[in-house]
Amino acid sequence: KLLSTGAFETIRLETTEASDTQLDLTLHLTEAKARGYSFSAGFGSFEGFILGARYHDRNFGGRLWNLTAGTEITSLGILGEVGLTDPFFLERDWRFHNRAYLVTRDFDNYRKLEGGVSSDLSWKNGEHYSASLGAQLSFSSVSSPIPDELIGPSDYALQRISFNQTYDLRDDPALPSNGWFARLDTSIGLALGDQSVGFLESEAQISYYKKLSEKSAYSAGLRAGIIIPTGDDEDLPIDLRKFLGGSNTIRSFPEREMGPDFD
Repeated sequence: KLLSTGAFETIRLETTEASDTQLDLTLHLTEAKARGYSFSAGFGSFEGFILGARYHDRNFGGRLWNLTAGTEITSLGILGEVGLTDPFFLERDWRFHNRAYLVTRDFDNYRKLEGGVSSDLSWKNGEHYSASLGAQLSFSSVSSPIPDELIGPSDYALQRISFNQTYDLRDDPALPSNGWFARLDTSIGLALGDQSVGFLESEAQISYYKKLSEKSAYSAGLRAGIIIPTGDDEDLPIDLRKFLGGSNTIRSFPEREMGPDFD
């Protein structure tokens, strides 16, 4: 947990036997360089080229807060964001993350400009269960050749409250070979525009991993999502709707390209 803050370069525990029933434990910490810059470059099948730059201060205000500011440029648009994270909120094992952002995206048949702020509080209960509670306020402007009656409001404010839960029984979260993983994300929101509409959104995932031998393993997964508006489907802003296709849904179709086209 301490290493994940990025504020420490090394952490070493020294153990000395004090008696038959007692141990003296000494924790040796080496502080890492708090401030720094990073640059990134890459390419994705959906995003196209990706260029990024980021500044971080892992001990902002001398309180172990993590301040980040950065920008990312891709073929789809530009993202700028500032984040501030308290890894031990209220001196407890809670992570409190705040973010302000401005993003542009140029998808097929519509473009959007979005800016907003969000906060989320995450915690663990026991070894396997973790949860987070979040809130978001954003403003979006959408332009498209598609008729307004089909894409929903073009300018709207979004208010959202979310509750996400994870139950992880995998032997390794990065490279699992055995165990179960389950996730359930639920949120309620309200899009305020010329055609205001509320909605309930939920997405669930369950995965199973089994190592068969030193050279073989088996894994299976199921993922599903749904969004239910309070009004007609066409009243929901187009950029809040679900799109199929790509590596996370139906891989035989390109990203967001399964479904009807508009010419």
